[in-house]
Amino acid sequence: DEGADLPTRRQEEALLAALQPWEGLLLVDNYESVQQALTGDDPAAQAEARAIHRLLRLIARGGGWLLLTSRHKPAGLPNERLFPEDGRALPGLDILAGADLFFRYSPSAAGRQKEDAILALAREVALVTDGHPLAIALLAGQFEAAPAAPDRFLAGWEAQLAAASSDALDDHHRTFAAA
Repeated sequence: DEGADLPTRRQEEALLAALQPWEGLLLVDNYESVQQALTGDDPAAQAEARAIHRLLRLIARGGGWLLLTSRHKPAGLPNERLFPEDGRALPGLDILAGADLFFRYSPSAAGRQKEDAILALAREVALVTDGHPLAIALLAGQFEAAPAAPDRFLAGWEAQLAAASSDALDDHHRTFAAA
């Protein structure tokens, strides 16, 4: 609240001054929402997006460390680096981490993870999805909502993933197609 009633430029200056001695990493997730607002039709949203982009540009220009996640084009900030550099997609989770994620999103499967068929199901879901965390979470939710024999569930995993939806996730992650 301190400084909230300062003019925008003074707020920027105060924030930049506070960040100057800080040696941390500022994470800005889903930066595509700022990029979309910059080119959108809403003048108020455009103004807010310009202010955010300007502030991040000033932080980057001043040597601050930023990590922006985005599913769209680069942000165009000073010293920007893309990862991975060769344009490939990031690798997914390995099979064990993917199985753990499956159990986290399917409590009924987690309660049965000592069963060979359930453990195999969780690992196979991680394998067939290439370890994609959203796909694993959505399939686990599908298994939770409509439990089936593990072999039957796996036989139709692509259809299960296409039908999967979760109200617990952000709109852009609610379905695999939306992501």
